[in-house]
Amino acid sequence: MADPVFEMGINPESVEMRRARPEDHRDVVNIRDDLFGGLDYLDAMYAAYICNENMHCFVAVEGGVIVST
Repeated sequence: MADPVFEMGINPESVEMRRARPEDHRDVVNIRDDLFGGLDYLDAMYAAYICNENMHCFVAVEGGVIVST
């Protein structure tokens, strides 16, 4: 079975994981634009998720660009 990370062209050794921040909103939503035909609820709920102390949201960053959530 092929590793999907390599299939996407992402080098796992150059990826940094960090907590998602409010200013990441647009970049995170843009990754998911085609999910559910653009009808994903994440855009509307992002701020609530990031500010919720019971949720732990992370992003993967490669070369200063968010490449995954």
